[in-house]
Amino acid sequence: MATRTAQREVLMLAHFFPPLGGGGVQRTSKFVKYLPDFGWTPVVVTVKESAYWVKDSSLEEDLPSGLHDARTLSPSVFYLLKLLPGGGGLRKSAGSGGEVSAGGERSGALFARLRKLSSFFLIPDQYVGWVPFAVSAGLRCMRERSISVLYSTSSPDSTHLAGLLLKRLTGRPWVADFRDPWTERLTFSPPTPLHLGLNRLMESRVVSCADRVVCTSEETARDFLKKYPRLPREKFVVITNGFDPDDFGEEIPLREKFTVTHTGNLTGRRNCFDFLEGLRTFLEKKPEARQRTEVLLMGPRDSENELRSEELGLADIVVFGDTLPHKESVRLQLSSHLLLLMEHHSRRGALIYPAKVFEYAASGRAVLALVPEGPAARFVRNVCAGTVISTPNPAAVFEALSRFFDAYEAGSPIGGPKDRSALVSYERPALARQLAGQLDLLHGVDPRSSSSANPLKNMA
Repeated sequence: MATRTAQREVLMLAHFFPPLGGGGVQRTSKFVKYLPDFGWTPVVVTVKESAYWVKDSSLEEDLPSGLHDARTLSPSVFYLLKLLPGGGGLRKSAGSGGEVSAGGERSGALFARLRKLSSFFLIPDQYVGWVPFAVSAGLRCMRERSISVLYSTSSPDSTHLAGLLLKRLTGRPWVADFRDPWTERLTFSPPTPLHLGLNRLMESRVVSCADRVVCTSEETARDFLKKYPRLPREKFVVITNGFDPDDFGEEIPLREKFTVTHTGNLTGRRNCFDFLEGLRTFLEKKPEARQRTEVLLMGPRDSENELRSEELGLADIVVFGDTLPHKESVRLQLSSHLLLLMEHHSRRGALIYPAKVFEYAASGRAVLALVPEGPAARFVRNVCAGTVISTPNPAAVFEALSRFFDAYEAGSPIGGPKDRSALVSYERPALARQLAGQLDLLHGVDPRSSSSANPLKNMA
C-alpha cells in the first residue's frame, strides 16, 4: 500500500489502548497501525498499564515502530479495587505473577454495587479522574509536535470530555469517535434524574462541539440525529468496526470435537443464560452429542455465568477460560465449528455492533447470533455468516445447535460467508482510509478517495 509523502499528525485520546486488552482496544490500535499509510501519524495519549483489568501485550505488535505515546495516571474504581485483599473479586490468571494479565472471572454482583456507588460521585463514569491527566498530556504533546486534528474515542465517555477541553483550549478540529453510545449505552443507569440530566448535557456539548461525530452503526448515528435534530447531518459519519486481514493468514485445522466458541466479555447485562438453556435441551434430546461436543467461553465474565452452567449440569461440556491474547483468540475461532455471538435483547442492546462479529465472519466459520434486531443481526444475514435468533428463545438455540451438529456429524460444510468480497469493505485498512478521509477534510485537504464520503448520505 503506497504511503503519502506529506505526513500530518493526529492526537488520539484513548483510555483503552495496548497493552490493555479487549475488543474495544483494537479499533484504535488498528487505526494507529494503518493511518500512516494514508498520510497521518498518530500521537497517542493513553493510560499506564495498571489502569485496567484485561491485558494483552501481543496487541503491541501492531503498533508502528517509533509511535509517540504519552501514558498517564488514571485514578478509577478499578484501580482502587485491585488494592483490596484478594483483588476485590477478580480472579488472577495463572502464571501472571500476581497481575490480572489476561482477564478472568469477577463477581458481577460486586461490580454492579461498585458501579452503582461510583455513579453517584463520578460523572460521567469512573474514569473521569483521567481527564485532567489526559488534557495535560495532550497540551504537552501539542507544544512539542505539529498536531493538526484531535481525536477522542469512547468508551469511557469521559475521554470525550478531555477532547472537548482540548478543543476549547487549542481550537483544533476534533473528531469524537463513539465505539458505544453514551446515554443509550446498555449499561448506562444514572442513579437520579439529576445524574441523567448532567450526562445528557455532557453528551450534548460533545456532539455539538465536535467537528465530526463518528459512530460504528447507522442506528447509533440515527439515534444522535433524532436527539439533536438541529445539528447538521454531515457532522455524523459511520465507520464500522472490522477485521485485520493480517490476522487471518494462518491455516488452522478444525478441532476434533464439535466446538462452539465465544470470545469476549460476558459481563454487565450480557450473559450466556439463554444459550445454556438451549444447550441443556440439545444434550438431553441428543445424548450421543455429549461426548462429541465442547463449548469454550473465553474472556472476562461475571461469576453468575459459571454458576448457571453448573446449575444446569453442563460443567463437563462448558469450559470458561481467561481472555486469550488476540492472536490465540483468532486461532481458536479458526479451529472451531461454530462461533457464538450474544447480546442483551433490548432496544439498547440493538444499538451494539460488536467488533468480534467481523472477525467471526472473516474466520469463515458459522455464526450463531443471539442478538436483537439491529446492525449485528443485519450483518450476519447480509454476509450469510450463519443463524440469527433475535428474541430470547432457548428452544431456537436447541434447534440451531441440532442443525449444526447434524452437519458436523455428516461431514458437511457448516462454514460461514462464501463470498469473501462481501467482507472487503470491513477490512481495517479500508476503515482507516475512511477515517483518514475525514481527517483530511478537517485539515482542509481534499481526500484522494471517495471511500471517505459520508456513509449516511443514503440513509432513509
